[in-house]
Amino acid sequence: MLAQWETELGQAAALLEGIHEFMKNVIAPDDSVTRPALQEIRRMGGALQAKFEHGSNHCMGLLQVLLGTGYSEDGLPVLMPTEARGTFEG
Repeated sequence: MLAQWETELGQAAALLEGIHEFMKNVIAPDDSVTRPALQEIRRMGGALQAKFEHGSNHCMGLLQVLLGTGYSEDGLPVLMPTEARGTFEG
């Protein structure tokens, strides 16, 4: 589920970046309403991305603590394969 959200967030970020690039050419530098609104959208998108990355890292950390066996040569956590548990939803 997190991977799906990450993909959707990336698509939304790309869309907003495209809108931002388009609007830079359309909006006059002294537009006192639209420019701050676009800057706020960009700021909020960045904050949302940081929260998502934190949540993803937190989940991976919990899995590493519960199921971990160490780290790979690439520095990624290695998880032990286990049987499905009734407490996890897929």
